[in-house]
Amino acid sequence: MAAVTEDANEPPTIARIFQFDFLPLGFMSRLIVRLLHLMSTSYYWQNGVILTSLDSMSRALVEFLPGKQQILIAVRGSDKARVLVVLCAELESLVEGWFFSSNVKPKVYAPCVHCLNLGKVNPSLFELQSCIEAVMTQRKFVYCNGYIPVRVKDLVIDVALKDLEKIEPSDIVKEKELGKGGFGTVWQCQFKNTTVAVKELDVEGMSSGEIASKFQEFCMEAFYMSTLQHDNIVRLLGLCMSPFCLVTEFIAYGDLYHYFRRNNGYI
Repeated sequence: MAAVTEDANEPPTIARIFQFDFLPLGFMSRLIVRLLHLMSTSYYWQNGVILTSLDSMSRALVEFLPGKQQILIAVRGSDKARVLVVLCAELESLVEGWFFSSNVKPKVYAPCVHCLNLGKVNPSLFELQSCIEAVMTQRKFVYCNGYIPVRVKDLVIDVALKDLEKIEPSDIVKEKELGKGGFGTVWQCQFKNTTVAVKELDVEGMSSGEIASKFQEFCMEAFYMSTLQHDNIVRLLGLCMSPFCLVTEFIAYGDLYHYFRRNNGYI
């Protein structure tokens, strides 16, 4: 079994806390069952589970804290950002399915990485939305207890996208609009003498909360695309932070579905 390794420049543990007003009976057991389909388990009990990624490079604790009505997800290992994204997405999916007929949504917090690594039982908490806004405005630090600097890219590794290539907007030359959607506008552009597709996030007229939510979706798409490396999958080349854009390979014949439709199912 491979050992769990760490990047010396990153905090050993990253986490999310989901704060509920109440949690229905059976919710946690349902969540544990879903997570067991994604990762292998070392231990599980009524209110929690310890998981190991299939490549054994990361481990995670998912635990319900009854006295606080919180679910804690804590991950360590070399692949912790990806594992955290997957676990949080699974929890959020279950919440949406369980509370589909109501507006019940948990508040989400990122615990201070310094507090976690010092072993504090009650770490300082940063609202995830405020962390997202810090990434959007390219602030490098937030402050624990008002004076201890905490690097935003350590606090929300998954949202900060620090391992992805950042592209300067001045290096992108727009040529023509390819389409519009709920996400924004897709452009055909030139980047370093190469034709690329640029998906630009449209946040005009939105509230700060709506912008933060849409930016989180933007980050998740960028994160997942960055993990998919295959000759037959559109490759993410990088992203711009102002305006928010995904820069991908340009596919001259469009997506596979419409290509099939145009050619009666033949390649």
